[in-house]
Amino acid sequence: MSGWRYSPEQVIAAIEQAQGNVSAAARVLGCSRPTIRRYVARYAAVREAYERECEAHRRHYSPEQMADAIEQARGNQRAAARAVGCTELTMHRYIARYAPVREAYERGLEAYRQAYEAHVAGGGRGMAPPGPERRPWFDPLLIAEAVREARGILSVAARAVPCSKRTITNYMERYPVVREAYEDARANLVDLVQVRLAEAVAAGNLQAITTVLTQLGADRGYTRKRARGAGMGPDAEAVAEFEAAVKREVARRRREEGPPSIPPAAAGGRAEGGRPPLNPPRCGRGEGGVTRRSCSRPRSVV
Repeated sequence: MSGWRYSPEQVIAAIEQAQGNVSAAARVLGCSRPTIRRYVARYAAVREAYERECEAHRRHYSPEQMADAIEQARGNQRAAARAVGCTELTMHRYIARYAPVREAYERGLEAYRQAYEAHVAGGGRGMAPPGPERRPWFDPLLIAEAVREARGILSVAARAVPCSKRTITNYMERYPVVREAYEDARANLVDLVQVRLAEAVAAGNLQAITTVLTQLGADRGYTRKRARGAGMGPDAEAVAEFEAAVKREVARRRREEGPPSIPPAAAGGRAEGGRPPLNPPRCGRGEGGVTRRSCSRPRSVV
């Protein structure tokens, strides 16, 4: 198993011993927390063991309970977390995951804004203004699973979370678990396309056959753009010899015909040496103060 130091069974045993605590499991194995996260994201058995241990040793809160707490706290996540008895991060996760909790959070914020405006309008002081709304936080494993199910298509994964496509990109840059899930999904998608392409070639699809020949058989002469001198197929020497013969024939005819004759100047006469002027004046003042015009048709004299 190249690049993976521990077997999935060792990681599962450490997770079960740590009761789903990633930090404790990392201390049991003597590795880092991101290493445990990578094993959870890569192996289905490790992921199932992790989820099973988390469910068995996690305190459960219903979305209705969290929604009531956040609405009574008027959108204050810290106060709502103290009222329920959980961490602020847990409250934030419920807001990001469950629509009823998110709606209650928005109602609480709106109630606090209205109370603050009424307080300021009445001349009161000492009430803190409403702060900016905090962006929702998502579990990197949730983002990685969405990217894997969407086969690496970020827009589809963003709709499944739900979040924006930019959020998926930020998580890819920040968390190696999400980036590895994206790379694995893209590689699996390419493998699937290759299998379908091979099936189409076996079925006699002309377009698939042409695609395979032009991409994989370029060294044998099957190219859309013909190169000069090489890569043109079995008759490369004959084609090169024909092109050289055409060039020699064109050069021979040019030598026999001689240089092209120069046509007489249309206007302006000839300059010194019998050559036509390079830039004959078309307008402006000429010799003797006579105005020359660019129009070839003579002007009528009244």
